[in-house]
Amino acid sequence: YDFNDDPGSVLPAVRDLAARGVRTLYIQTARYNSPQPFLFPRSNAAALEEAHRLGMKVVAWYIPDFQDVNRDVAYTLAAVGYVSPNGHRFDAVAPDIERMDVKDQHERTARLNEYSRRVREGSPPGYPLGAIVIAWSSPYYRSAWSSFPWAELRKHYDLVMPMAYWTGRSADPQTARAITEENVREAGRLSGLPVHVIGGVADRVDVAQAVAYVEAALEGGSIGGGLYDYMTQKGKPELWEPLGRLNR
Repeated sequence: YDFNDDPGSVLPAVRDLAARGVRTLYIQTARYNSPQPFLFPRSNAAALEEAHRLGMKVVAWYIPDFQDVNRDVAYTLAAVGYVSPNGHRFDAVAPDIERMDVKDQHERTARLNEYSRRVREGSPPGYPLGAIVIAWSSPYYRSAWSSFPWAELRKHYDLVMPMAYWTGRSADPQTARAITEENVREAGRLSGLPVHVIGGVADRVDVAQAVAYVEAALEGGSIGGGLYDYMTQKGKPELWEPLGRLNR
């Protein structure tokens, strides 16, 4: 949450992203411990409408923790069904599936499957849903959630978006390329879905890493990409040019 419910806290970022050639704005609407489905309703509406005015698509994202599946479903479907004061809707919704608050991984998997099924059933036919997931390459993730239902995802989602944050491993171009390649390949193989690979944390990335990441993403067939996130990237203007190559 790098903004508040004053639209002036988010609109400059939206305009800067558009000016730099960004085609899709990802904006967080809420998380599992938010008191309401839209933590900052005025700013979310303003960002959505301004992004559309500037030609960008807008994807809402929400973090479920699966401790209360009813709440998680309700908050996600609130974004799916949202209509702004001037009639704008989110172009897609993508839950960020990474919380492990439910300690038993098999119970966590069962709740994720129930959540995903109910979100898909509650969405309009054909509405785009993306699954943001921790990278397959994470050793901790594979041990703590070895039952992760990759194949089940394709029943409910249109694409899978692994967070291939190589910057948590090593900040060099070789690691950026290798982790990106691995996650595009394995996420696609395991899920059977198109892949949009998310790159490292921007303030830890240099130009050589960004180039390696973009090349690996494009060569692997990723349908898009970007770094996390705008606030950590805006102070590194040298990264915008290599990332722009993702706009094929």
